[in-house]
Amino acid sequence: MGMNPSEIKTQEELIKAFEETKKQLLQSWKLAELGMMAGSIIHELNQPLFGIKSFAQLILEDLREDSPIRRQVELILKQSIVMEKIMGRILEFSRRPKGEFQPVNINQPIEAALELMSPRLKGSNISIEKSLDPALPKVMGDSNQLQQVSVNLIDNARDAIDGVKKGIIGVKTSSINEGKNIEILIYDNGCGIPPVDSKRVFEPFYSTKEAEKGTGLGLFISREIINGHSGRIEIIEEDARVPEPRTVFRIVLPACY
Repeated sequence: MGMNPSEIKTQEELIKAFEETKKQLLQSWKLAELGMMAGSIIHELNQPLFGIKSFAQLILEDLREDSPIRRQVELILKQSIVMEKIMGRILEFSRRPKGEFQPVNINQPIEAALELMSPRLKGSNISIEKSLDPALPKVMGDSNQLQQVSVNLIDNARDAIDGVKKGIIGVKTSSINEGKNIEILIYDNGCGIPPVDSKRVFEPFYSTKEAEKGTGLGLFISREIINGHSGRIEIIEEDARVPEPRTVFRIVLPACY
């Protein structure tokens, strides 16, 4: 039985929305990564620049008004101040937006991510195991950013089970530590991540995928977002609650009341 035109249109719209979201996410975080690198470079340059400015000021204090080199030293001081202002503007640019934080039911951005990913998961022999606790306390966060993390991890899971006859992607949420934290598990039964790679997958531009399939920014971005939510993200090798899957990503976020 074939799909009616409205269903096809909905699928096309979802695919387009997913690709656009992924494109915007990648672009914004490429800029953010560039900003972070610029900030790191400026941090290294600040010390010698401070030295140049300080020594120029000291030399000026010891020079007579009619000294033949006074003009040159004044120019050195003036240009060091110009550099200081330029670097300050670059640092301002490099700061990442904090997002719009408010109480969020973590199940909502996860459901939105699953819906966004549904066209890519449909017809690919993948079973979705979903166990979202309906009674979770909320977290203080940015819903769009948390959705981005979910999309990244689900998309990675889809890539990992490419070629598996009966693929599994699972998402589980629960309350832990007597309700003080929210735990999210996203897992798959794909090829797994070797221990040597699991220690590096959160590094920027590090990827276990082929060059045309990955940028090495997805997990780095996800970690940065989770860190910004005062949480943590990690890979756990095994968990009794998900016995079959080979890769389990665990996110822990503080609950808010």
